[in-house]
Amino acid sequence: MQSMELQNTVKEALNALYHYPDDAVRMQADRWLQDFQRTIDAWQVADNLLHDATSNPETLIFCSQTLRSKVQRDFEELHLKLSPIKGFLKCELDHL
Repeated sequence: MQSMELQNTVKEALNALYHYPDDAVRMQADRWLQDFQRTIDAWQVADNLLHDATSNPETLIFCSQTLRSKVQRDFEELHLKLSPIKGFLKCELDHL
């Protein structure tokens, strides 16, 4: 799936999770989002959505949590394809 498609799917899943009245749909969205957080694409998609001015608070929180989890569990993935994210993370960590 392309990055833009994944970004839209993340937004749709978050919308379903927080706003859909059917519990089964919310559970399915939650499961999909948890699985997504474990993918290598989650680095780039989360970064893109954090920099997207149209992202709502739920999206911003989810993407922040995703990057936090990725740094804790999957930091070694960064060298595979995501050097722009490395620079972003280094810059952010330098500010702490």
